[in-house]
Amino acid sequence: MKIKQLAILLLIVPLFNSCSMINQLASLRNCEYKYKSVTDVRVAGIDVQNKKTLKDFTVLDAASLLAAVNRNEFLLNATVNIEITNPNAGTASLDGGEWIFFIDGKEMIRGNVSKKVQVNPSGGVAIMPMAMIVDLKKILGKENRETIAGFGLGLAAGEGQATRVSLWIKPIMNVGGFPLSYPNYIKLGKAF
Repeated sequence: MKIKQLAILLLIVPLFNSCSMINQLASLRNCEYKYKSVTDVRVAGIDVQNKKTLKDFTVLDAASLLAAVNRNEFLLNATVNIEITNPNAGTASLDGGEWIFFIDGKEMIRGNVSKKVQVNPSGGVAIMPMAMIVDLKKILGKENRETIAGFGLGLAAGEGQATRVSLWIKPIMNVGGFPLSYPNYIKLGKAF
């Protein structure tokens, strides 16, 4: 008789845990998502985070950029930090997620976040960092060199045409050892 009770208990405990996780996933729906910052922006290996005009670039920077444009790759590296605010009465939690990153309406890259993020209830805030590496030459291969360079520098430079970025995020949680995806992408947008 005790074996039956133990077996039933072992089956019921994971269900309670799963219900808790499903509630946390449901509370993600009511969370507020916004761009906190874009950090560690590097184009062709050059830190462009604080460069606002062409005068901010050294001669070596310009030579490195020109060499990168003429090579077969022109890498844009950045970390996009998403701020998640939880207005719910319960904790919101995710074990990772899928994301798609766009610049000026062009899909740049898809990726995954593997870091667990837990957002405390009643106004709790957490940051979800997403590291990205995009080869602009592959994405914009048919464009001329000036367009490719301008596109890559548009996130950091304050001159010229605004760069619009958007990010679609689909949170994922583990429920009973199985990944459970949020049903739709959460869509964020921002112009720089």
